[in-house]
Amino acid sequence: MKHTGGILITVAVRDCDCIPTVIASTPSTIMKKSVFHPSLLIYALDMFHAVDDPKAFLTELHRVVKPDGVLIIDSGHQPVEDAKEKIVSSGLWEITEERDIFMRCSPLQ
Repeated sequence: MKHTGGILITVAVRDCDCIPTVIASTPSTIMKKSVFHPSLLIYALDMFHAVDDPKAFLTELHRVVKPDGVLIIDSGHQPVEDAKEKIVSSGLWEITEERDIFMRCSPLQ
């Protein structure tokens, strides 16, 4: 897929054979861009550094993820510690696994 701008969010929906991709210019347009069901899995890779309002972005992802869902996110082109601080300080996500190339997060209830 060619990505020409905006935020690329890939979501996997349980009981669905496809993985819909949503390209949104702002976090608030994620829901407007597709017929959306609560998501079991959200990938936000190589883009977190470009988000102007990380709290709003993480809030929107928290809103659309299932309670037992997962967010896979990397730091993008920012220090990993900065990305971790943004995630933790949102109060919405717990980092449950850290790898060299991504973090696995679970939504806090």
